Amino acid sequence: MNQSINLGGNRVESHDWRMEWIGSQKDFIAGKTKEAISLERFAGVQNLYAVGPLERGRGEVSIFDSTPLISKVNEASVNVTVGYGYRAGFLVYAIVKNWRRATVRIPIENEERLGEQLLPLAAENGIDIDRPFPFLVYCYIAQAEFHILCNKSSADYSPELHEKAKVRFPITDKSIEIVGFYSRHHRGVFTPLNSDFHMHVRTLDNRLAGHLEYVRWRQLVTVCVPRVGNSFSDGTDDNRSNETW
Repeated sequence: MNQSINLGGNRVESHDWRMEWIGSQKDFIAGKTKEAISLERFAGVQNLYAVGPLERGRGEVSIFDSTPLISKVNEASVNVTVGYGYRAGFLVYAIVKNWRRATVRIPIENEERLGEQLLPLAAENGIDIDRPFPFLVYCYIAQAEFHILCNKSSADYSPELHEKAKVRFPITDKSIEIVGFYSRHHRGVFTPLNSDFHMHVRTLDNRLAGHLEYVRWRQLVTVCVPRVGNSFSDGTDDNRSNETW
């Protein structure tokens, strides 16, 4: 990787891709975040993917291939804007130029089933699945639910405010893209306390975006992991932002 952001935090890096996390979810929820993260320092970084909340739980940050989608709730509706002029409460991001993809032809009913398909794919591609890594999912879903934080209080942020701030929205019969980060060792850091996954979702028109809570997948799910060296000799390179598939 030749793109440098010079941020503190924790990192996983290979010759082909890089992942880093700044701050932690548990500190954010507890109101112990020392300094919000300016997204402007990421402007101009190519092949960037990231997820996190806006500072003080005012919304969500979802970056798909260097397009920063900022989700807020306005009069009980989703409002998505594009821009780096915001600050995140904590952030996990990756820089991935080349992806390898595989089509899953069996139903994926939950996160456990997703892991059963994702982890062998990552391992086959040369990724150490005992360390964190990013992934993408493209699919047509029957139903999904995501939330956007909408904290309007001026009080110190807390677990109680965090739960109250979640405004949930459905997605029905849509093509979606998911950016996700997996780790079996970072619950409360960049994944929720009850999950090894932190995933954000967007519809392909960018009208809906936020933190994914639930999805009912249909068959023919495309899963992508970072390309490592010359592994995967099946020619399934994917350097494009799939808008139709």
